[in-house]
Amino acid sequence: MEARDIHWGRVARTALVFCQIPVTAYLYFAAHRPRMAAFCLTCWALTLPTLLALRAFKRHAIASGPAVAAIVKFTKVHEDHHSFWKRYVLVLSYKYYLRDEPYWGSKTRRFLDQSEAEAAASLLNREVTIHYHPRNPDRSILA
Repeated sequence: MEARDIHWGRVARTALVFCQIPVTAYLYFAAHRPRMAAFCLTCWALTLPTLLALRAFKRHAIASGPAVAAIVKFTKVHEDHHSFWKRYVLVLSYKYYLRDEPYWGSKTRRFLDQSEAEAAASLLNREVTIHYHPRNPDRSILA
């Protein structure tokens, strides 16, 4: 196992915990302290657009960076059990080299149709183009 391998279970658990904390807090306060529930909801409503804008800004900064070829090393399609609709999640991991040093990146995408997700999973062992951050080559985005 290489030092830069991705621990998918840890990533999924972390995302689930960060999604559950605001919802759990709101439900608790809604039942016990209505004023605090309103405050909690207001804070969440103000914070979410800021976080989404920051995420979009970071993605744009990476996408405008230099491009390099990468090889898709891992693909997996599974059903999303945390969604209201039946969706399929494609997770792919790719490896790229800069100055003979290996780097890893990943992409997660949701599909409504299983055949579309499996068609996208056929990228295994194929070459794709990625963009990376020039000052921090560990950060990359699939083109």
